[in-house]
Order: sequence, then C-alpha cells, then structure tokens
Amino acid sequence: MAQKYVASFGRCVARREYGSHSKDRRVRKVTVEIGTPAVVPGSDWGCRVRISGLSTSVDRTVFGIDSVQALSIALMYSGMVVTSSREFLEGRLHVWNTPAKTVFDVALPLPLHSVQSALEQLSWVVQRMKAGTKIDKEWRAGVLTVLRDVDKELRSRRWKPMSGPRPPSPRNAGRASRNRARTT
Repeated sequence: MAQKYVASFGRCVARREYGSHSKDRRVRKVTVEIGTPAVVPGSDWGCRVRISGLSTSVDRTVFGIDSVQALSIALMYSGMVVTSSREFLEGRLHVWNTPAKTVFDVALPLPLHSVQSALEQLSWVVQRMKAGTKIDKEWRAGVLTVLRDVDKELRSRRWKPMSGPRPPSPRNAGRASRNRARTT
C-alpha cells in the first residue's frame, strides 16, 4: 500500500477559535489551524489543517496545484468540517461569544462550485426565456433538481434562506412576467 503524504505543518498561517457549549453549560475550546503551504515532492502543493475540540478531531493535508489553491482549499475544507460537526448542527458552537446559527456565522468559506454551477444554469434559462426561446422541459427539470440539491446542502448546514417573497415557479414565471408587462 502506498504511503499517504503528510505535509509538514510549518508555521501556523491561520487560526480561529470557537467555543463548544455542552448541555451542562461547560465550554470547550475548538481550534482551527492551517499550516504553511508546502511543496509536495514530485507533485503539487499541500497544506496541513488541524482542528481540535470537536467531537471528531482533524489533522489532514489538503492539496492544490499551487500554494494559493492549497491554502484556499484548506480554508474551505475547514469550513466544511466545522459546519458538518455535531456541535454546529446541534447549535452548540459559538464564535466570538455568539452562537453560530448559520454557515455565515462560522466565518469560514465554503465551496461554492455547486452554487456557482446552479446560478450559471439558472442564468442560461433566464436569458433564453427573455429571448422568447422555448426551454426543454427535461432541461428545466434538471436545473430545478440542481437548485434543490444546493438548497438541501445549505439547509443541512443550517443556512437560512433570505426572507421575502418567493420567486414564481418556473411553470408560472412566464405568466408572471407577462402580467407585469401588461400592468406597466
């Protein structure tokens, strides 16, 4: 079996502390630390991530094609670990003495590729609809599935959607825009 590469931690380049409140009101310190990106022999770059104080500790190397990507992925990985933790999901995680109620309160980046992809697809549909182009029924259903998956992923990390009126369903979107056009 090939040995798994572990980057040296080097100097701590990023650190954040949280508090995990237990049911009996005791506070345990949760620490996220990211080490200096390092060249991986014969390959890319690695960046070590250490997270302690959660129900599951982490000490892992993440990889990128260069030091910037390795560091960026280390930050996103940290965000995913913290927002997937039992402490966060049960509402016991605090940042700066304030409960972390949503993924945004954790103040770590999360991977947005799925959100970006969904927005690009939605933008494509909107452009075609504005141009009067008929959108394939199956393709529309696929876009809605992607948007639902993104919503489900964000909700699993206790993201709360913005309040306000909900956009019209795709079935009624054309009718809603025609009605607006008649009233203006």
